[in-house]
Amino acid sequence: PGPGTRMIPVVRVLFERALARRESLLGLVEVVPGDYWTRSAAGDSWTAYTHLAHALTADNALADLADLLAGGAGPVRLTAAAMYAERERSIQSSADLSLAALVVQAGQSRDRLTRQFGLLAPADLDRVLVWELPAGSWPPEVSISLVAYLEQWAVHDSGHEGAIRAAISTTPDLSAVAHIRRMR
Repeated sequence: PGPGTRMIPVVRVLFERALARRESLLGLVEVVPGDYWTRSAAGDSWTAYTHLAHALTADNALADLADLLAGGAGPVRLTAAAMYAERERSIQSSADLSLAALVVQAGQSRDRLTRQFGLLAPADLDRVLVWELPAGSWPPEVSISLVAYLEQWAVHDSGHEGAIRAAISTTPDLSAVAHIRRMR
């Protein structure tokens, strides 16, 4: 957080944990060769770039959530379908960005989130987020306090960093490489 940014202590600690995870993730951006970003680990439908784009755009959804919390009381109701749709929209909007542009965009999102976190009051941490799950799900909804959600957010980047590391260390399928070369 920048100088003058005030956050309640627990939020500051979680924010700083997230910053450390982000630094580690961005370290990969600096060293992974460009052609490795299209790789996927076995069984993973996302490429290394998709994991990166998702991790670097997740702050937007959290800042939007902070907007929903502002000035209210009681639970905040959300739908899992809307959350997944927003995630896909964020990933798609990043699909054509260069790594450098994606990192710049992520920095802007983190700055917005810093400002939003500065507006949180201690009582906001106990606010309940209720996600309505798709029809037929059991349970039909899940609830979590904002502070518990922030604890998960603080380590979010590290899960995607692990997925990126798995993807880039997966060797390409040599039969696919040979096939592509024959197609040229």
